[in-house]
Amino acid sequence: MKKLFYQNGMTADLPIMSPVKSKIDDLHHLASLTLISCGEDELYQQGIAYCNLLREAGVQVTFKEFPSSTHGFMETNSPEYKVKYAEEQIIERQKAFQFLSMHLKNEWKTKGA
Repeated sequence: MKKLFYQNGMTADLPIMSPVKSKIDDLHHLASLTLISCGEDELYQQGIAYCNLLREAGVQVTFKEFPSSTHGFMETNSPEYKVKYAEEQIIERQKAFQFLSMHLKNEWKTKGA
């Protein structure tokens, strides 16, 4: 798997490959986000660390944890209630973003920016 991802000089120390390696100054401009983490994922601790780093940078983070799930649980045969709940969380965030985006576009048009 590493051969697939770490090509052309990419390493796990680069923020583009491992966001938890980011500097706080590079994160403060990010939009609010929902971070879904699975307790049985080998990247679980990195997910928690990244969440904390984002919060330290002032980014609003909604952290959703699925303690008994594995990486990619939404695409596997996980119990349907877990997948449904995770999908609902993602959809709610998308709706909120779309509403805000439309509002800002209308405001921009009205003010003639």
